[in-house]
Amino acid sequence: TFSSLFIKMTFSSPNPRDAEPVDGSLAVSPRIEVDHEARRISLLLQLDATDINVSGNLAKLSPIGLKPKKEFHVTALDIKQGSVNGDIFDTLSDESQAAVISLLYEAKSDSWHVRPIDEFYLVEKHYEKEEEQRRSVIQLVDFPGLDDLYTKLNLLVSVGAKFEVPPAHITLAIQGSARGIG
Repeated sequence: TFSSLFIKMTFSSPNPRDAEPVDGSLAVSPRIEVDHEARRISLLLQLDATDINVSGNLAKLSPIGLKPKKEFHVTALDIKQGSVNGDIFDTLSDESQAAVISLLYEAKSDSWHVRPIDEFYLVEKHYEKEEEQRRSVIQLVDFPGLDDLYTKLNLLVSVGAKFEVPPAHITLAIQGSARGIG
């Protein structure tokens, strides 16, 4: 179990490289991570670290104990044991589970992009089991295609059960576990 807290923050926006499209969209490199032991599969959209500039905001992050991440991504889908999405996945037939995985691999080949929004949050969660307090600063992103992906995924599940669409964001800085809030 955990408790969570969201606090809206004001930062100067990270600046994308000049070579990026005028609308501020950032190219991403989709990757799928599978951890059979942990019963977890994720579709992550990797961002180039040079596209994310948190150094200008270090003065605001350091006093509250946060350190900028070295790697940046947006999680499109995370199915892990014990989560709502993991529980839904576990109720699917073997055929439907294979269809979900197949859909993820199809989605991996799509042309994805995200656009950072000037909206930042300090997120805190206390994990009682690990007796650990974790904090992250996240930046919301516009993520075209995310709703379409979940519409396709939810066609594979039974009536009443739905995969949850995550808040599309980039984690900029963390305190506590290197795993972040997740």
